[in-house]
Formats: sequence, C-alpha cells, structure tokens
Amino acid sequence: MYKRKMPRRTTRTARKRAAPPAGERAAALGGIRGEISAILAVRDAERRAVPPSAASLKRRADIIAAAIQVIARDGIRGCTITALERETGFARGHFSYHFKSKEEIIGLAFATVGSDWATTQIKAAVGERAADRLEGHVRAAVAWVLRRPDYFRCLMSFRVEMMRNPQAFPPAASIRKQMWEACAGMIRQGTAEGDFGPRTDPDLEARALFGTVDGMLMYAAMDATFCPADELADRVWRTVADRLTAST
Repeated sequence: MYKRKMPRRTTRTARKRAAPPAGERAAALGGIRGEISAILAVRDAERRAVPPSAASLKRRADIIAAAIQVIARDGIRGCTITALERETGFARGHFSYHFKSKEEIIGLAFATVGSDWATTQIKAAVGERAADRLEGHVRAAVAWVLRRPDYFRCLMSFRVEMMRNPQAFPPAASIRKQMWEACAGMIRQGTAEGDFGPRTDPDLEARALFGTVDGMLMYAAMDATFCPADELADRVWRTVADRLTAST
C-alpha cells in the first residue's frame, strides 16, 4: 500500500516539541465517544419496574439496526414506523413497547453510527508525530466507509437533516466542535514539528480537511469509477497532505 511520506521542513523557525503522552492522544475523541455513549444509554429501569430481559435488549438492537438500514436507503424522513415494520417484520406494538417514540429510535441510530465511527478513530490515534496520527485518522475514516457503507450513507442522511434543522440532534454541534479542535491541534503540532505548512489558520484547515475527506468519500460512494477501493485511502490522504504542505 502506497503511503505518502510527509516532507520535513527545515526552516529555523520550526520548533520541535514532544508528542503528547499516549494516554492524551485520543482525549478529544474519547470525549466524543463519551457524549455518544450517553445518548446510547438505555433507561429501561426508569420506564419499567423490572430490568429489560436479554430478549428485549436484542429486539431493541434489531430495531435500531433496521432503522440504520432504512435511513441509509430512504433518508431520515423515510424512517417511519411503517417502514420499520416492513424492514423487521415486527408488529407495530413492538415499537411502542420498546421505545418511547420514533424519534428515540432515530436518535439511537444516530448514536450507534457515530459511536462506531468514533471507536475506529480512537484506535487510529497512534504515532509519535502529529503527521503520522493525522494520516492514521484519515486512512481509518476511509477504511470505515468501505467496511460500513450503510453506516456512512446513514451518517450522510443525518448531516442533510442537520442542514435543514441544526437543532435536530443537539449533541451534534458539540461533537463536531470537538472533532475540529482535535484535528486543529494535530495540525498545529505537525507545523511545530516541521511536517506541515498550512495555508490558513489551523482551525480553518481542520474544517477544510473534514470537507475534503467527506466530499471525496461521498463522490466515491456515488461513482464507482472515481477511484478503485484499494487506492481510495492513498488518494484521499495525498490530497490532504498536499494541502497541508502547500508552503513547504
């Protein structure tokens, strides 16, 4: 697998600094996963006097998985109880028994997809230099999309809904902010280490990075001729790296 080597800057103003301790590298993403886990917390004890059975938990999981499939295929507005009935084969009463509302099911689908994405990103937070860690994150994002295409389409549907209504999923704004801050921090550190020479402020570069990666992955999902799957990670990272080293 081709892996682009980041050029090392030799300018005297580039100051070196030690990489953060391993336990701190995924701190921001850990916070994201914590917020998502809070959404995923099931409060069955508050709704019923007895804890849910294993069969009940499995039925809930089956319904959430079905919601992800429906949203990936038909969008959030297509995720109706009728659509879920068709997808699962369950009677309508199952949905009102296991969940407070359709909105709760959709919210848990969002949290499930987001938690899965965040988990892969936390595992990718390795490497002594910021450039290596950032590359790991980008490649992990591509691998996740190729491995979980339905999750990716589902996540894109949620983003479309948030364009219509920014308050549709209240934790989303905080999660996005943490993602951008974590990315901007890696860009700042990579600049100090001499690997990056960003065109603009790291905060803006972080947002541009997310836009670049999301856009290329969406295009690849729509057009199979855009790039062979086994070359997609190389192409996406090369585009990001070329921008971040523009002034070197």
